[in-house]
Amino acid sequence: RLRLRLRLRLRLRLRLRLRLRLRLRLRLETAQPPKAHRIRGTAAIGKPSTMTDAFKAEAGGLHSSLRRRFLAGETRGYEWRRKQLKTLGKLLEEHSDSLIGAIVADLKRPWSEAAMEVKILQREINDALRNLRSWMRPTWHWTHMLVAPAKQEARPEPLGSALVIGPYNYPVNLLISPLIGALSAGCNVMLKPSEISKSCERLFSELIPRYFEREDVCCVTGGVPETTTILALNWDFVFFTGSRKVGKVVASACAQHLTPNVLELGGKAAALVDSSVTSVTEAAKRIVWTKFVNAGQTCMCPDYVICHESVVDELCEELLRWTKTFYGESPKASPDFARLVSPAHARHVVHMLEESDGEVLCGGLDAADEEACYVPPTIIKNPTLGRSAVLSKEIFGPVLPVITFSTFEDSVDKITTIDAEPLALYIFSGSTSVQERYLAQVRSGDAIINDCFVQAGLDGVPFGGVGNSGYGCYHGKASFDAFSYKRGVVHRHGYLDAAVLVPTPGSINIRYPPDNPTRRALLPLLVRYAPALPRFLTLGNLIGVTVLAVLITTFKNGMLKEGLRKAIEYL
Repeated sequence: RLRLRLRLRLRLRLRLRLRLRLRLRLRLETAQPPKAHRIRGTAAIGKPSTMTDAFKAEAGGLHSSLRRRFLAGETRGYEWRRKQLKTLGKLLEEHSDSLIGAIVADLKRPWSEAAMEVKILQREINDALRNLRSWMRPTWHWTHMLVAPAKQEARPEPLGSALVIGPYNYPVNLLISPLIGALSAGCNVMLKPSEISKSCERLFSELIPRYFEREDVCCVTGGVPETTTILALNWDFVFFTGSRKVGKVVASACAQHLTPNVLELGGKAAALVDSSVTSVTEAAKRIVWTKFVNAGQTCMCPDYVICHESVVDELCEELLRWTKTFYGESPKASPDFARLVSPAHARHVVHMLEESDGEVLCGGLDAADEEACYVPPTIIKNPTLGRSAVLSKEIFGPVLPVITFSTFEDSVDKITTIDAEPLALYIFSGSTSVQERYLAQVRSGDAIINDCFVQAGLDGVPFGGVGNSGYGCYHGKASFDAFSYKRGVVHRHGYLDAAVLVPTPGSINIRYPPDNPTRRALLPLLVRYAPALPRFLTLGNLIGVTVLAVLITTFKNGMLKEGLRKAIEYL
């Protein structure tokens, strides 16, 4: 009896366990996944933590619609490009205040600095509209005599449907500026604004569908999972602005489809102040403004100053003076000093300060407020190279280390040790020979003499990196070239061939077999030494010139004049 009771109890327990397991399974299977996105026209908006099938389907559908329109040839013409640029200009004009307000909300920047970010774009659009026809014209080249009559050209052709991924630090300019180049080149685009600058992201997701057809320009929002999903699609071109770490991920994703891309990355740009500097005061003023604008969240701002030991004390005094002049004794209360984009980014800068040494001239850890996204303008004199984090990592915050050098070789060695291929190099020197020596010895994406940051607003200067700071460039005509490729086209006559004129016994044409001693002797010499003919020396032009020459000759001889007189008399 006892054994039977124990068996019954065990059976009941097992049945209860099975029932509980079944109930748990049913709950898990019937549970709805958390809704992370709301598809709004051409945008997926929501928390970046969860990926949904709806987003994948929407992103794939947008990509397919972009590809269909491009392959149909609708984006190639001048009128389509002009229309899209004018639509973009209208968007910026009508919502300028909203865009500026979104920048201020995300980064707490002064209104005037945020306005510059939008107004530069309007200037770029006007420049693109003014020069679009000339940018689209093919480039003609002289043609080798052996293939005459012929002409050859290089046509700028659009690369195709493009993906543009923007950063958070300049959330409007660095997303729309590549878009201007893409539309000018005849590419339709998917935009991916940064999810960190939330106000700008939300505004773009509302404005882009309102002004553009989804087959021309669309906007997708989200975090890392969403970006990974759209990067896995087969794009014709990808334009990315951001950190080196993420840039490697983007390049790897592009390599899966052999997709051409432009990477605009960062690095540790050096501001070099030589003993021959024209004005220490002016150099300090320009360095301070460039470094602390947008709270140091600028990829091309000076990440450190390397100064000749003979002027370093004077420079540090001027750096302090201009910092107080611009932002006052309490920068936290200044409306002109921006904030870091999030507490996490402020925490990152604070950790770098904790891992660095040197003499703190102003700012520092004590005044930092991570929760308020505030790190004060900080100047550190003589941190140890190789030990301080502020000299080994990109700071991307309002911290300016100042180190010294004694000789030209010493300065070059320190710059290349810190970052051999920065995005920018700023040289403050009044000596042309010193400037040229640094330009020859130090590699960088851009180089500015006696100023900082101004290349960002100049259309005539291609902006881009080299090596670890990225590859490819844009701004102005360079933006058009970035989204285009040169297509070689050769026009030949269907029957005539100048090679027939070369005497080759036993062969119809020196170009074709069978081989013979004359062909072996002449063909290599002609390929190497025969002249190239200009475009105007085509068959039609030669016939026209010949006819004109005959007419001029007959007119001089009086034959044409006499013939015209007889014709008039007859009529």
